[in-house]
Amino acid sequence: MDVCFHCGDECTTTTIKHQNHCFCCYGCKTVFDILNENDLSYYYELETSPGSIPSKYDGKFDYLKNETIAQKLLEFDYLIGSDELLGYISDGPLKHQSTLISLLIFTAVFYFIFAWFREQVCIIVCPYGRLQGVLLDNKSIVVAYDHKRGEKEAGRAKFKKNEERPATGKGDCIDCFACVHVCPTGIDIRNGTQLECINCTACIDACDYMMEAVDLPKGLIRYDSEDAIEKKEKFSFTPRLKGYTAVLAIVTAVLIGMLFLRNDVEAQFLRLPGELYEHKENNIISNVYTYKIFNKTVADIDGIRFELLSHKGTIKLVSHSDFTIEKEKFAEGTLFIEINAAALTGDKDRLKIGIYSGDRLIETITTAFLGPRSYK
Repeated sequence: MDVCFHCGDECTTTTIKHQNHCFCCYGCKTVFDILNENDLSYYYELETSPGSIPSKYDGKFDYLKNETIAQKLLEFDYLIGSDELLGYISDGPLKHQSTLISLLIFTAVFYFIFAWFREQVCIIVCPYGRLQGVLLDNKSIVVAYDHKRGEKEAGRAKFKKNEERPATGKGDCIDCFACVHVCPTGIDIRNGTQLECINCTACIDACDYMMEAVDLPKGLIRYDSEDAIEKKEKFSFTPRLKGYTAVLAIVTAVLIGMLFLRNDVEAQFLRLPGELYEHKENNIISNVYTYKIFNKTVADIDGIRFELLSHKGTIKLVSHSDFTIEKEKFAEGTLFIEINAAALTGDKDRLKIGIYSGDRLIETITTAFLGPRSYK
């Protein structure tokens, strides 16, 4: 059985492997990271289990063993990864009671919406209709009823077999109310575009079915504009539509470009706040930085190291020479960059730093390096 590197306890329920060590909980791992990143790892050379709890504190933090409390402390987001989800399924719901309760509340709310609140969500809560009311005009293409064809001179009327409807002046609408019955918000589209319409097109399908059944042309309810119905104008590619199409094409192109140009690794280098530079012996100028590297892939990246590409100098990490970034996680720490003053061109040079995984360059980043001001 694995033994925790920090506290020396046996890893009975959980084993967290990190930097070639085993830990029994995230608390031990976090303390190890803090000590290691601040170059205090010699703490573990003092004794075999430096993180063990003195007997006088036994039982003081037993409440942290409560599964419900632990889950509330560790679960910051409902959206969890597939590994955690599979773990929840295999462990059973009773071991993850806080997640179970959250899911029950979520299920109850949505059952209430779909079973009782229903169309009132669209009418009262959803802002979609109000936004559309501001943006629409007579040239906007919407779900519309062709009242010119449906009403004609004598208006709508029930369908009768062997009746010559054109001769009687009756419209093509047979007043079957199929469009009303299928509407999720219960409106009559024949009264025109309304706030409650969510453009689900259920009325179009229902009307086409009925038109086909009585041998009349389909399309009495269709996607069209008010001007096209009133003035019998055919669809035209207006300047506004051209503008919308151009914007949509640009946004789509940018999105596709970002997906293809997306790096597997993202790095951030920041100078330590309040620090300028340190002048060391042999005319060496040193700057201190904090870094954060994000691994966006689904595989661990091993052997992370840094190299100066633009200047001749050295990069010294505070806690280790290289490290591993776990999948979909990030690593952060502190490092020093040392460059001979003779290699600097001014009091603020731009450095180019390469991030390597072994011998493979995976990312480059630029940052500012401060040095003494020259008065030549």
